[in-house]
Amino acid sequence: MAHAIFSPSSSDRWFKCPASAYLNYSAEYKVGIPAATGTLIHEMCEMLLKGRLKDMTLRDYWLGKVQVVEDFEIEVDEDDCVRGNLCRVHT
Repeated sequence: MAHAIFSPSSSDRWFKCPASAYLNYSAEYKVGIPAATGTLIHEMCEMLLKGRLKDMTLRDYWLGKVQVVEDFEIEVDEDDCVRGNLCRVHT
């Protein structure tokens, strides 16, 4: 999935240099395992915050599952579950 041209996460950069948004957009899109893991953790947080887990914890639902994100197979481990639970702290 391609990133937005004017993504909020890079607004500090493109406010200072609007041309950087185009350069970023025209660059080859490459994703690494850390970014794919981050996408998975965002999905975990969304499930938690929207109450989709019912009476389960993230650990109960996710631990040991293998998800394919951006062509990477990621097995959810204990650390991923902890990071997913951190979204409760920020809300």
